[in-house]
Amino acid sequence: MTSTRADRAERVATTAAFFVNGYGIGAWAASIPGLQAKLGLSSAGLSAALFAFAAGSLCALPVAGLLAPKFGTGPSTRTMMLVFAVALLAPPLARDLPGFAAAALAMGAASGALDVAMNAHGSIVEGRRRAAIMSSLHAAFSGGGLLGAGLASASPLRTMGGAAALGVVLSFAAWRTLRGGEAVPRGTGARLVLPGRATLTLGAAALLSMLCEGAAADWSGVYLRAVAAASPGRLGAAYAAFSAAMLVGRLLGDRVVSACGPRAVVGGGGALAAAGMGLAAAMPAQAATLGFGLLGLGLANIVPTLFSAAGRLTSTAPSAGVAAVATAGYAGFLVGPAMIGAIAQAAGLHLAMSVLVLCPGLIVVVAFRSALGTSR
Repeated sequence: MTSTRADRAERVATTAAFFVNGYGIGAWAASIPGLQAKLGLSSAGLSAALFAFAAGSLCALPVAGLLAPKFGTGPSTRTMMLVFAVALLAPPLARDLPGFAAAALAMGAASGALDVAMNAHGSIVEGRRRAAIMSSLHAAFSGGGLLGAGLASASPLRTMGGAAALGVVLSFAAWRTLRGGEAVPRGTGARLVLPGRATLTLGAAALLSMLCEGAAADWSGVYLRAVAAASPGRLGAAYAAFSAAMLVGRLLGDRVVSACGPRAVVGGGGALAAAGMGLAAAMPAQAATLGFGLLGLGLANIVPTLFSAAGRLTSTAPSAGVAAVATAGYAGFLVGPAMIGAIAQAAGLHLAMSVLVLCPGLIVVVAFRSALGTSR
């Protein structure tokens, strides 16, 4: 195999890792109602299990950032693909709330560790190819999520078992293709390091972007019902438009990044997202769905570009930068829905969603004060 063919094969294998993670998360999301009914969980019980999943992810992100340099991002990615695939079997096999929460915690940790490893390795593959590929990798994650949810059956075990089987097959298919990636220099070891200013700036942008993503996922349907007075059949339209626009944006993102540069992509994306959210807030009854679509299109390539930039911050451990930025981003994903709920409780949902205009607006400011201009 020539070097060019090897690079192409590794890109395919890395894409498979993103797809496996997205497919598994989509299958999990589609199985949650069935698992709640099977175990007879109250809303509070289900919330506890979902919190366990989020806690597992957040705890695993910095740990994976420490371990990936030691073992190499390629081996870490293929190993966590396999671990995540197997972990998908745990929730549908749980028999009570404690077991379900423990299964969700383990699956969340595996997903978070895979997230860091695959993004760090994607950054390395991008550097080898000397061309932007991170947006298309994230498009594979988005496409996998849509497919995993779309192909779900009424049986959680069948749905998540199918996702697990696909993940195992793709893990072994990619096993020999994913190369070592980064390596810790001899005489050094993995250690905790306080993030520098550049990392903190990228993390702030990731937090703002994923805060908007989390809010759109959890509150767009409620917003259509309560503020836009949409019919029951249209309550999913806003998030469908958001997801579809994000997928299309990521499929085109690599070309846009190559043509315009990362700073313009993040800044322009923030401006477009702010305009979309502003439209949804100003004309909820007439243009909320269009507004959420523009929000998804604007946000589509912000996080992939930030992860790519984070991987370039240190020459010895791209995973450390990715882990720091990812941790901030996923914290925003968790904070967003809670923040919207708190503001809605105090001042109404319309005002709460209007506040979201500020977040992508701040991304525009951050974009021009960040390390995004750094090139390979």
